Amino acid sequence: MSEYHKCTCPHCGQSIEYPAEGTGQTVPCPTCEKPFRLFPDIAIPSAKITVAPTPTEQPMEQKRGSSNLSKLTEETIRARTRAGDTPLHRAARNGQFGEIPSRLLSLEMFMVKNNAGETPLHVAAKHGHLDQVPRQFLTKETLITTASHFNGSVYVPRNNTVLHDAAHYCADQIPKEFLTPEFLSIDAGGYGNTVLHSLADAGRLDAVLETFTHSEMWKLKNSLGLTPREIPKWKAQKAAAQAEREAWRPPRLTLPIQHEPSKLLPIFSDDVLRAIEIQSTDRTKTYIVNLLEYTCTCQKCLEIHSGVPARDFGRLCKHIIMALRGYNLVAKLPPIARGIAENGYPDAAFGVYPGRFGNDRNGNPIYITGKNQDGWISVIALAQRNGVNYFRFWFNVISKRWYRALWLGDFSRKKPPVDESILY
Repeated sequence: MSEYHKCTCPHCGQSIEYPAEGTGQTVPCPTCEKPFRLFPDIAIPSAKITVAPTPTEQPMEQKRGSSNLSKLTEETIRARTRAGDTPLHRAARNGQFGEIPSRLLSLEMFMVKNNAGETPLHVAAKHGHLDQVPRQFLTKETLITTASHFNGSVYVPRNNTVLHDAAHYCADQIPKEFLTPEFLSIDAGGYGNTVLHSLADAGRLDAVLETFTHSEMWKLKNSLGLTPREIPKWKAQKAAAQAEREAWRPPRLTLPIQHEPSKLLPIFSDDVLRAIEIQSTDRTKTYIVNLLEYTCTCQKCLEIHSGVPARDFGRLCKHIIMALRGYNLVAKLPPIARGIAENGYPDAAFGVYPGRFGNDRNGNPIYITGKNQDGWISVIALAQRNGVNYFRFWFNVISKRWYRALWLGDFSRKKPPVDESILY
């Protein structure tokens, strides 16, 4: 079975999982973005790999452990962890500023950035502990400091100041003197994302004093062309559209039972493939994939793929594809199914809506999936007449156009030799 390896970033200590084939390559750390070479700590089955969790805008709860902050000295308060954190960053994360001797606190220490380019005040704001910072250190200089990231040679500013982070996570903890047009109009990144826009995005425009109701700052627009007062309506419309999209299911198709081996998923007999655990994208759920019957316990997958004939390509959901990859079984799939399973490798997996078979202009078989809510279908086809490998192409049956995009640093392949009239 193919393996994934784990290694630890030597700069920030982040644990990273990567395909075994990547060993020895120099890559940027996804956390601190500093380059380092991949060498394994331990090996793990690739079927257990899932993508990173979706970030949240709610202050993160921290486990309170024993603390030696009260024993800090003028030397040890300047100590750094592998992630570049000082004791002040740790106190900010856990809400323990009160344990540090006041004589050791200085404006200079509150301006020190870790490897992620964040000062202790950035960390305090993100964890909802800005109100525990001694008031004399909440100044214009410290609150409008931008975070930055290391691109391998220099630190590059991001578009969030401490005030931006506080607006998202703990608006009530921003001192009133910093809730004025002067500070609410700050756009740190040049994209129109002001502190006021951040308050609007967090649903906290109520934090703005009524005195400034008619201020010119309300006319400022972000990169989407939205003023702060327009953001709540835009977010509501976006959430409604997303809810509608998630609730949408493709129309049920009556699919014929295939008999040709090239149009059927292979039969496996190893009992270890009967119950494979695959985590959801956000790591909040675990699904059971059965590769002996090509089933998945994900509720959405059950709704979309149930009733599809046994071994039909229409049973390929993203979790089944992840399991096939994890147990190094993709090579055993027929060419078209292999093209489906390899799409997005190694970073992502994409299932298909159950569809039908057809032929391109050269007589080669293709697979045409069902359409999604926006009218997009996938066409699994050869890119050229004498091709061997199948690729995934996208076609919109409403606008009658093919999708082109940058992929792995190169322009996507031209549209396949397919008569578009058979796609809709």
